[in-house]
Amino acid sequence: IQGENNNALALNSPGSAFKPLVYLASFMKLGWAPATAIDDAPLTYRNPDGSIFRPVNPGRDFQGNVTLRNALGNSLNIPAFKTAQAVGVNDIVAFGRKAGINTLQGSYGPAIAIGGVDITQLDLTHAYSLLAGGGMLSGQSPLGEGEGPEPVALLQVSDQQGNVKFDIESRRTRERVAPEAETFLVNDILRDPNA
Repeated sequence: IQGENNNALALNSPGSAFKPLVYLASFMKLGWAPATAIDDAPLTYRNPDGSIFRPVNPGRDFQGNVTLRNALGNSLNIPAFKTAQAVGVNDIVAFGRKAGINTLQGSYGPAIAIGGVDITQLDLTHAYSLLAGGGMLSGQSPLGEGEGPEPVALLQVSDQQGNVKFDIESRRTRERVAPEAETFLVNDILRDPNA
């Protein structure tokens, strides 16, 4: 295809990689915590078009009451789906956009928590930098229609004589998108091998 395919900018399902943002939103909006219990039990959801959706876990089993720590640590789909319902999909979308996922442009259901959305790898990576930054999103001042700092592509541009034509430092910006404490809790779950 002669270099015409750029997977970093292509729309793809993030799968379970979106779950940490859903749980972070629940910590922020609902005051939930890693020890909050949620029922991992069969669930039937009626889509707006009337069709039925039944999320399943990767192991196709149910754990009963689990903590959010174990739900995220084991990438359980049903608790993530229920968390998205509790937070509200519109609030998750708004938080995702604030976290740098500008490709969230459509209408979604609770399956957004388990990969039922198409976003770019670049946007997801930028959102994960929020986790690495303790709730601070770093980047450059928006050039397009983004809602916050955009990813940095170029650090500096100089001409052949060494004259600096562009330096990111003039456009670098940071914005607090999530509280440090709640972001720490999500990070703690992600690095916990026992979760």
